[in-house]
Amino acid sequence: MSHLSPSKTLLPPLIRPRHPWQTGPMSTPISIKDSVGEALRTARALGRFVLIVAGAGALAAMVGAVLGPLALLAIFVVLVTCHTALISAAFNGAAAVRARLLGDAGRVGAAMAMVGLVIGFIIIAGVYGAMMVLIAPFADEARAAGENQEQLTAIFNRAVESQPHVASIALAIGAALIFYITTRFYLAAPASVVEGRVRAFDSWRLTRGHTLKIMGARLMLLLPALVLVWALQSLLAVAFGFNTSDAAALLAQVQANPGLFLLFFAIGLFAQIALYGALEAALSAALYRRIKPG
Repeated sequence: MSHLSPSKTLLPPLIRPRHPWQTGPMSTPISIKDSVGEALRTARALGRFVLIVAGAGALAAMVGAVLGPLALLAIFVVLVTCHTALISAAFNGAAAVRARLLGDAGRVGAAMAMVGLVIGFIIIAGVYGAMMVLIAPFADEARAAGENQEQLTAIFNRAVESQPHVASIALAIGAALIFYITTRFYLAAPASVVEGRVRAFDSWRLTRGHTLKIMGARLMLLLPALVLVWALQSLLAVAFGFNTSDAAALLAQVQANPGLFLLFFAIGLFAQIALYGALEAALSAALYRRIKPG
């Protein structure tokens, strides 16, 4: 009887279970259900670390919010750092995050800035295109108005009122396009963490052929999380007495009681990072692990 070589054995290979943060050479087919399940397990396994990151991020953002012109930049840095820490923990475990956080956050921040620039150009082009469609029936009036800003504003307002469907269609198309673009760049952050280099545009190549499944996983996991966070923040706004549905009224309330608003902002951001942010980081790590293992 001939002996079977290891490469010709009839027995299936032994598949050992792996921890949520381990990577390896095995390739796993993309499955929406399995990817979402892994993301949930990873977020649960890192529960204590998630709370620590959310608390630190909320406090740092509250401090950054008082920096005047630099507030938006400070909050961006805080959010990028929190997202990076959660992704790094999903791959390497919570204990390994601190030693590499600065470099990882810099790479992820650069990747996110590149993606944001692309999306910004798309938004500008979309807004310009929508305005051209809206103003087309009023082109003669707009040319006659010349540089008169008051007349141009009045014409534009009439164009919007007379064609409300144009704005709705433009918003729907814009939202769908942004969802598609962010899906194609969805692996930019985990790729930058794992590979130790800025990998924003590699994500476009990696997601080719997997776009619909990534979209499905995002909708299945993150849409309910987003709704939950919105509901919690809305209840929090009511509890603190802030009218978040009216920008002018909210601004007046913030100016009247900035300290209370900062507290409201910090608690709302804590909920966002702990619920939505942790799941998003875990999902992007799970998808990257399946698409490009080891």
